[in-house]
Amino acid sequence: MSRRLSAVLLPILAAVAPLLPAQEAQAPLPPEVIARWDGGELSAESFDRFLGAYAHYQGIGQDALSHILQVRLVEVEAERAGLSVTPVAVEARIQEARAQLEDAGLELESLLRNRQMTFAEFEKLIGDSLLHEKLVRAEKKLGPDAEVTPTMLQEWSEARLASLLEQSKVAPPGMALDVPPYHVTEQDLGEVLRRTMSELELRDHVEQMILQYEMPKWAASARIALTDDILQREIEWRRQRVQDNPAYGGLTYEEILQSRQSSVASVLQSDELRTVGYLRLMSEQVYDDSWFANLPADARAELDNQYGGSRLVAWIFLNATEKPQSELDLDFPGAERELLALREQINSIEDFHRLASLYSEDEPTRRRQGILGWIHRQEKGVEPEICQAAFDAAGVGVQGPVRVDSAPIGTNLPPGIAKNRSGMALVLVQEIREAPTESQFRDLVRRGMHGELRQRYLDSLAVECQYPKGQN
Repeated sequence: MSRRLSAVLLPILAAVAPLLPAQEAQAPLPPEVIARWDGGELSAESFDRFLGAYAHYQGIGQDALSHILQVRLVEVEAERAGLSVTPVAVEARIQEARAQLEDAGLELESLLRNRQMTFAEFEKLIGDSLLHEKLVRAEKKLGPDAEVTPTMLQEWSEARLASLLEQSKVAPPGMALDVPPYHVTEQDLGEVLRRTMSELELRDHVEQMILQYEMPKWAASARIALTDDILQREIEWRRQRVQDNPAYGGLTYEEILQSRQSSVASVLQSDELRTVGYLRLMSEQVYDDSWFANLPADARAELDNQYGGSRLVAWIFLNATEKPQSELDLDFPGAERELLALREQINSIEDFHRLASLYSEDEPTRRRQGILGWIHRQEKGVEPEICQAAFDAAGVGVQGPVRVDSAPIGTNLPPGIAKNRSGMALVLVQEIREAPTESQFRDLVRRGMHGELRQRYLDSLAVECQYPKGQN
């Protein structure tokens, strides 16, 4: 097996693989159409522009831009340096690749089909890889046959990409980068993203676009106006959510937007916020006052547990098991003894946070001094034993040790919450928020129903989609 191919070709193929996933049978829609539904159609061009604009300033957008630029960078720099590759050199590298794949029990044409790549595209990729090697050799003043390692190639690219990626943050509207000779549109960016995202992610974005098209029509037919005060209330709710979430490390909503090259003013003008506003109006129609008045007692109690009073909670968690496998493992009585010893050292909230940051074995919350955040009697991602202990407390203070030996409620876990933990915990109730007023409660429930309402509305539109299926 060629050492040069092992170092250069296989990383190239590996890099292309996730960008061009294998496909299932295509849905019966024209190739230029991403989705069709009762009353509308979404083109691939429009969808790509939407994806590119959405992801431009996010990590996934920067990664996609890097992929685009890595190819163009080599071509531009090679032209500047007067470097080129011959068809003979490209063919020789392709034959080496074919032989290497055959040694591994693979066939080149089959591999390309699985990645939806034409042979001509593969030839160009090989030519660019040869140019990349030449550029590195020229910069390092290496001989024409000197080995070029993947690390050398990566360092060469990263040194040039850093500046371009920084300049992409101030690109004009519709552009991901506009620094001659590099011109990358948001549509270019979206096309790459469409080929890399999972089917679940793609469908979510397709549905978001459909809602942006259709919900204003629904509001017009229902003779309901989306007013500025509804949008402003949504902004205030987001501010509060950020403030209450310890995962944001004390950042404000405005600071988070600024890090994404956005602002409250631009969010207020966004289709995304308007869609949420329309869902808000729809929820008031579907879950009106009579809906609440007719709730069975058990259903009302369940909603009270999810949207009623809340408590700011922190914990110190120690892993424990019934049957320790080593001297380092704790059983439940051992974990309880250690936590009781820690509890003796707690005389203030500050003491609890300090000890949590030193001893808690739930790493994400340990890094934020054990803070779980504001929780209700039932909270997705938080073990029911912890919720129970927090709400059994008569007031603020430390509870426990509490045995934790079950999976958290729900499947959509917030950042930093693990599944299926087993151990013991001290629980600190720091603050208490009493139950909201009936009007506030109904507003919270309606907001919580947005996901269900969104899906019901989309189902009524009979949406049909097609797109590359990424890795789920």
